[in-house]
Amino acid sequence: MDPLEPLRPTEPVDVMGPPPPSRTVRAASILLVVSAPLTVATVVLSMIDGDYAERTYFNAVQQGLIRNETSFAAIGATAQLCCSLSALAAAVAFLAFARAAWSARNTVRVSIWVTGGFVLLCFGAPAGLSSADDGIQGVVSAYPPWFLPVYRTTGLTMCTCLLTAIVLLTTRPANRFFQPTAAP
Repeated sequence: MDPLEPLRPTEPVDVMGPPPPSRTVRAASILLVVSAPLTVATVVLSMIDGDYAERTYFNAVQQGLIRNETSFAAIGATAQLCCSLSALAAAVAFLAFARAAWSARNTVRVSIWVTGGFVLLCFGAPAGLSSADDGIQGVVSAYPPWFLPVYRTTGLTMCTCLLTAIVLLTTRPANRFFQPTAAP
């Protein structure tokens, strides 16, 4: 008996494992990781924006510029809180999806499309079009000079990253990576 025989494998060993992610999937994952802190920054900036808009509205009511004294501040604050919590949950989901996308499960890709689309439609576009142009006199002057460019740039950068990640996950290399492989 050969002394090395117990060390030799008796069956072929699969050293390949699952295929590595394509470059498009890796790029989409990186963009999702970049989108997460941008989403959080946009939430923080939108809270500042809501505060300025609310103070400007109340000042306009006190100065008699707006005749209707009915305030929808409670509805606005509730909507702001719901949108902010949803966007923060989406930011956490982007981090989880960025890592899970490497597992080649198509459900992760669909989840990224749905969550990214939700954030783009419900939160990203308003960040790029902040309330400074809503026609109430004094709104623009209430903001510090740095606020609007930072808010709009952050929102538009987040939208660009998310949209690019979503598009990258629809390309042919990404489709091949997410295709289920037949068992041998």
